[in-house]
Amino acid sequence: MPRVQPGWERARLIVGVLLVGSMLSPSLVFAERGERIRCSSRNFKYVFCATESEPHNVRVVRRYSRRACVPGRSWGRNRRGIWVNHGCDADFAFRFRGAVSRPSNPPPRTPR
Repeated sequence: MPRVQPGWERARLIVGVLLVGSMLSPSLVFAERGERIRCSSRNFKYVFCATESEPHNVRVVRRYSRRACVPGRSWGRNRRGIWVNHGCDADFAFRFRGAVSRPSNPPPRTPR
């Protein structure tokens, strides 16, 4: 049996734990199956980030700002998108209600 270099067993264990953790993490699964947008309040002012349709199940998945992103105070949503204020800068994950995945290349229409 070949001798394993010192430290490799520990690295394999860490990689394995990270892989399993990422598969079980609901926030990662949510982001992969839904949409994601970064919205930043510059100079602590209100900014609106439009989405294709009304976002649902909106949540902060990564915060970049030093200031807290508090729902209803420094960020929120409406029918047209997500807004931020008071210095909130974050990635938001969300879904569209009744969203159906569309093929990227629809089949050509045949004349009747």
